[in-house]
Amino acid sequence: MIAEAIVAAAAEMGGFKCPVVVRLQGTNSEKGLKLIEQSGLKNLAVEAEFEKAARMIVKETSGAEG
Repeated sequence: MIAEAIVAAAAEMGGFKCPVVVRLQGTNSEKGLKLIEQSGLKNLAVEAEFEKAARMIVKETSGAEG
């Protein structure tokens, strides 16, 4: 359900303009990961492990202003 909602939101918005990191873990997470990968969305990263997801966020935002 989470993966489907992310793909639907991206489609409604015309894609993501900034990087989005999703921590996807649990029942059917592999199915959700496959759905997101097949969607072809850009600026979207998926990670199951919390620490790796946090590192991805830091990497994506390290050069951001704000």
